[in-house]
Amino acid sequence: MDNKKFVAVLRRTGEKKEVSLDVAVETVKQLLEEQDAALREKALEFHKSRVKTCLTMEEAVETLTTVAGFARVPFFTDGPEGKEGDKIIHAQTGGEVRGFVVGEEPPKDLKCIATGKPATVWAYVAKSY
Repeated sequence: MDNKKFVAVLRRTGEKKEVSLDVAVETVKQLLEEQDAALREKALEFHKSRVKTCLTMEEAVETLTTVAGFARVPFFTDGPEGKEGDKIIHAQTGGEVRGFVVGEEPPKDLKCIATGKPATVWAYVAKSY
């Protein structure tokens, strides 16, 4: 404190940074933003490693029986009319539709793996344990 400085230690790397009290607020904000960006990137990479795009029911069955994670499949709709497809997927894969990503649309030529209707969304399918 006599030198009007402190040491910030970054948890994720263990790196130590000497920071002047004059710029403490700005420096800590920057360090927190960098930490947040690094955590988001790590989470995104983890997510990507656990999702496999499957264009057929057979691929979805294989993915859900051999890989821990999600099968991303072309699906008819995320509305109430999608319940039929969800039941078919559950019966054939043992998994259930767990969610959708807003704005993520499959190519227009893909069909729902459950109903054969034109796919309007990507569904994320997983088993519950």
